Amino acid sequence: MKSPGLSSGKATFRRYGASGGGNATRHDFTNCTDLRQSCALLASCRALVTGDSGPMHLACGVGTPVVALFGPTTRTWGFYPEGPKDVVLECDLPCRPCSLHGGKTCQRNLECMSNISPEDVLQALVRI
Repeated sequence: MKSPGLSSGKATFRRYGASGGGNATRHDFTNCTDLRQSCALLASCRALVTGDSGPMHLACGVGTPVVALFGPTTRTWGFYPEGPKDVVLECDLPCRPCSLHGGKTCQRNLECMSNISPEDVLQALVRI
């Protein structure tokens, strides 16, 4: 089973054995792929877990289901994954959205992200 993980800071490709993540092999593709290669990697994914990022939009473009974690940003701006299997995880806080591109310093210790639990992400992946 293949399960790549791409984030705004690192792009890694993980290949798991049939039993799951026990014998994971990691390949770091940070600054090693051009746009077409990144799209090809994303197209080979079964799903992508990511923040509101460029790889999120690329995955949507190639039809890869996305679980998007929206912290400082929000769906109300209209730039979110909306494919049939896409899931956006976000929490309702009065300070959101705090900035379009994350330039402001958070006054709430990134509560918008820490309120999204690993269990929430796993449940979203299972739904996909």
